[in-house]
Amino acid sequence: MTPTIRLIGLPTDSNSSFLRGSAEAPGFIRAQLFSEMGNLATEAGLEMGEHFVIEDAGDLPLAEAADDDILIEAAVKAAIDANRRPLCFGGDHSVTYPIVKAVAAAYGPINVLHFDAHPDL
Repeated sequence: MTPTIRLIGLPTDSNSSFLRGSAEAPGFIRAQLFSEMGNLATEAGLEMGEHFVIEDAGDLPLAEAADDDILIEAAVKAAIDANRRPLCFGGDHSVTYPIVKAVAAAYGPINVLHFDAHPDL
């Protein structure tokens, strides 16, 4: 069975502390991922469509409100329940918590290895 990666766009800037813009990232990332300038090969030699499939779930309807975390967690849980590997992109640092919460609920305790110039996660 070919593994499926489910793309989940998270358009939110709700907790950006300086400049806004991460809410626009999902569209820009998709444009590059599926542009004619790209290719389907990965650095590991795997090919999209042959070794894994990309399934785009679109962007979540985030409103920069308290319920956004519930929507994010539910989308990640739904991906895992459907035997998909969630790949979330866009959004500010606040999106990490509901993603990790859903993954830990499905798989048990996890570790986070964080590389960042400023650890404000």
